[in-house]
Amino acid sequence: MIAAVISASRKEKKYMNARSIRARLRTTTIATTAATAMLATGGVALATPAAAATRPVEIQATVLVLDDGQPMVSAIVDRLAKEGVDYEKVDLTSASRPQLTPAFFASQGWLTTRAKFMGVVTPSAEPASLTAAERATLARYESTFKVREFSAYNWPSAGIGLENQYSGAVDGMAADLSGAAKTNGFEYLKGSVTFDDLSPGVSESYGYIAKKAATSNGATYTPYLTLPVPGTGENGSLLGVYAKDGREQLISTVASNASQQHWKVLSHGIVSWLTRGISTSYSRNFLAVQVDDVLLPDAEWNAEGNCTVGDDCDPATYPETAPDATSRMTAQDVDQLAAWQRTNGVKLDVAFNGAGAADQKAETGSDALEASLLANKNEFRWINHTWSHPYLGCVHDDSTTPWQCAKTSTGGINWASQATIASEISKNVAYAKTNTLPNFDAASLVTGEHSGLKSLPQMPADNPYLASALTQQRIKWIASDASRESEPRVLGSATTVPRHPMNIYYNTSTKANAVDEYNWLYTSRADGGSGLCEDNPATSTCITPLTQDGFDSYIVPKEKQIALGHVLDNDARPHYAHQSNLTGDRILYPVVEGILGSYRGVYADNAPIVNVTTAEAGTQLVRQQTWRARSSQVQATISGTKLQLFNNSFSAIDVPVTAPSGTRSGLSTFGQSYGGQSSDWVRLRGLGLKTFTLPTATGFATSASWDTSAAATPATPSAPALTPGTAKDGTSTRVVAQPVADSDLIAAAG
Repeated sequence: MIAAVISASRKEKKYMNARSIRARLRTTTIATTAATAMLATGGVALATPAAAATRPVEIQATVLVLDDGQPMVSAIVDRLAKEGVDYEKVDLTSASRPQLTPAFFASQGWLTTRAKFMGVVTPSAEPASLTAAERATLARYESTFKVREFSAYNWPSAGIGLENQYSGAVDGMAADLSGAAKTNGFEYLKGSVTFDDLSPGVSESYGYIAKKAATSNGATYTPYLTLPVPGTGENGSLLGVYAKDGREQLISTVASNASQQHWKVLSHGIVSWLTRGISTSYSRNFLAVQVDDVLLPDAEWNAEGNCTVGDDCDPATYPETAPDATSRMTAQDVDQLAAWQRTNGVKLDVAFNGAGAADQKAETGSDALEASLLANKNEFRWINHTWSHPYLGCVHDDSTTPWQCAKTSTGGINWASQATIASEISKNVAYAKTNTLPNFDAASLVTGEHSGLKSLPQMPADNPYLASALTQQRIKWIASDASRESEPRVLGSATTVPRHPMNIYYNTSTKANAVDEYNWLYTSRADGGSGLCEDNPATSTCITPLTQDGFDSYIVPKEKQIALGHVLDNDARPHYAHQSNLTGDRILYPVVEGILGSYRGVYADNAPIVNVTTAEAGTQLVRQQTWRARSSQVQATISGTKLQLFNNSFSAIDVPVTAPSGTRSGLSTFGQSYGGQSSDWVRLRGLGLKTFTLPTATGFATSASWDTSAAATPATPSAPALTPGTAKDGTSTRVVAQPVADSDLIAAAG
């Protein structure tokens, strides 16, 4: 029953399972030691070593999370999981939770003193959910093994070196990282972080800005995140390290939740500080924007009819041949794209359909767009988007609204055939080869509208011919829609790569049309909208109709915030837009420029955006998915200047590893430098053991003793805990509803 309430989201009972196998490696050493001892004592075996004996310390690279249900604890758990850090969670609200006894934290063996946790997350500096004995044991554990603690949300008090100066919302306030912070986990930031202020009418983050209080007995408080105290000329602290008696606690006096951008910015540094920069994790800030339908025209939104020409507009009233019924890039748009990429240092991937050029040349004899693309072909990364962009799922029956899958004469679903799918793939590959397109990966594919993959409600299953066609064409990666299925999955020879749709719609090339369609989708019927937001309140929020400047004042900031949130979440999923967004008013650029500008204003040059390809994104997503499923099979331990990984399974696994810069693997320097740390994915063979040499002492204890029978001395709480659900905490849990992605409401052209 006790084991059931230890939520080892990353590993359950791994410590003992892996230890049992590794123990075999020590059998000879232990047996020799025991035999020597028996000879020295006349053949009488020695007793178990005294509990007070000092032994080399071996620390398991696991973070203990003491969870009372408050948002700040949930937020740090979210970050640990996203980076891959191993953690074990204890539900403090459960009556049957394990008691935090000395034996819970560590054990003393013949050869080593084994500490089970490299870091501890607590709700507050003195958690009210723990007994006095448990708090004393926790303090003894942290000071003995030099294990750090992140204390999630606190009232400033003298017991943690603070005196409160301000209580209230900190929305929109700009805070600065101290020099101490930027050399202790936050090296990846320039120094200034602004708290979210998404809605003027909502208090989004509640905090206590405090100054250092007088301390005694060698205690110190070092500010990490400071900002001006309102109404004074002085600075106060929201985050800092309280140190006393060999114990270090990172004290937070501000509440946030996992969805807030300032938290996403700061949380990696909190994890790095907590783990001393050593963990089974891999963190990057990824951004890829893929532009679909290049060489094709896209249907344009009609503001008068509130419909898309050629899709749901009445063809008699709004014919496809009318001026501005479609939009297609020009040669000048290509020149602009190439110049924009050079200026901004980021590639926008070109997902092309060769039939678009063939059709244009058949109609007019030439294609200036194709000529410009080929003249600039070395500037771009190219993706196969099929030859002519057909729907590769079931054949549409458009006689009903919404459409349904057409049936065969025998009553079965009429699917696009394997031959049709294979031809669409191969003809576009041939186009790429004929035109010697560089930076083209024939093994990556984007089907039109992600078709062929299951798509509710019409297609609850994949086209049964898709997998075999992908295998036939040797496709390794096929794009999917992250708003429909967020995780990669295997399909024939391929693995899906979920892509985030952007609310820069496929059928809009101008700001005016973008605003008009946005208003149609996200305003009530009373305000002239479709009312879809009224019909789907769980997934969409009705807004006040946007004015003419609504694209720049509302849509761009909103889309920038959503996409930047993905970038800051260690999320390798690409984003996608359409070629129509690069012509006309070129409405995609302000969003991407906003993402880059906001990012580069906060992050240091040592943590650049990683502009991944489809294959790179897919590889990262599969590794993350596999690590979540198999992390319990790997044990990571730290002893002195050694980090050791052991694979407790019989099959190979890729393990994410982060370590200080200068760490070595054998004779080679380990990893890639990013954000002031070294990190990489490490392949461990079945039952494999790998050792890394850290450049300097880690800061963890290298030798210690641990008496599991010692009675804990009751401790007097020095910092009262904040109770979740009070006004002070509750305001931080509010999340402003965001409009859903376009594919949730309309079928993106893909």
